[in-house]
Order: sequence, then C-alpha cells, then structure tokens
Amino acid sequence: MDEDTSIFSCQINIATQIECQPTCQGFNGKPCKNNVLQGFKSNLTSESHPLVEIAMMGAKGKGIRAKKFIPENTFIAEYIGQKLRPNDGKIKYGRYIMKIGDDFYDAESMSSYAQLINNGCDPNCKVEWWEVDGKMRAKVIAMRNIAEGKELTIEYKWNRREIPCYCEFSHCKGYI
Repeated sequence: MDEDTSIFSCQINIATQIECQPTCQGFNGKPCKNNVLQGFKSNLTSESHPLVEIAMMGAKGKGIRAKKFIPENTFIAEYIGQKLRPNDGKIKYGRYIMKIGDDFYDAESMSSYAQLINNGCDPNCKVEWWEVDGKMRAKVIAMRNIAEGKELTIEYKWNRREIPCYCEFSHCKGYI
C-alpha cells in the first residue's frame, strides 16, 4: 500500500470508527495508532495501568481517578459487559450497568476496571463503539483534559429517578 492510500485508509477508518488492521503502515513515516483495542490488555489492574487507579470516592464507593494528567481524546479502557436487551427482563439496575445506545451492558462479571468508572452529570469521559476485526467494542475515551487526581466519570444514561446520583456537579440531575 502506498503512503497516499494508507493516509486515506486511516482517515476513512477513523471517521467511521473502524480500527485499522495491525498491518496498517500509518503515514508520514509514523506507525498507525488507530488500533488501540487490538493491543489492549483488558486484564490490566489499576496498579499496572499507566494512567488511572482505583480509589474510594465517598458515597459512590470505589471509582477511577487519574494518576497523572490525561489529555483529551486519550483512550482509557475498554468497557466490557454482557449485553442485555431492554425487553428481556434481565436488567436489574445495579452497580455495573451502563446504557450504550439502546442496549444495556452488565460489567459485573467481566472484571475490567472500567466497570468502576462512576456516573457523572458532567462526565469527563465518553463511550464510543468501534469496529475491531468485524466485532463492535466499546472504548472509554477522555472527552476533555483530566487533571491528576480527578475522578473519571461517564454518563450512565439510565434515567431512573429512584437511583440517586452522587456526582456533586453543581447542575446534577439528582438521579442516574
């Protein structure tokens, strides 16, 4: 593949949220960086992860905070969970349920530290679906710069008024 084709291919893949194959040549003499999930080890612990650590977050219990400054658009983790459909009767709003699109994901049995990212009404991270080798996978990405020591949050989007939110944001909805 020549460099012009490689540049075009990478740009199209990024725009359509498809990770490049490991054989991608990249462009401008730099290796392709659009393949983070393919090399990601989901069994990282907060001790071995270079950017985040598990910490107690008051009323929320355990959460994830930045070990050091995390720039905007940085890949944090893969959110791994069992897919649950809204109509199948299995959804029990608990500690590790998150809504992505129209589906719910239960990460309780998947043992990824991403399950500990708490809800926030003004989240600093987002979840995006990316195609990797023909399968859809969920990336947790920093939406903005995150300072060292700050908690990482995502919006769970449950819209369940009976489940209180503890994010402490000045415009908190009051529920998850």
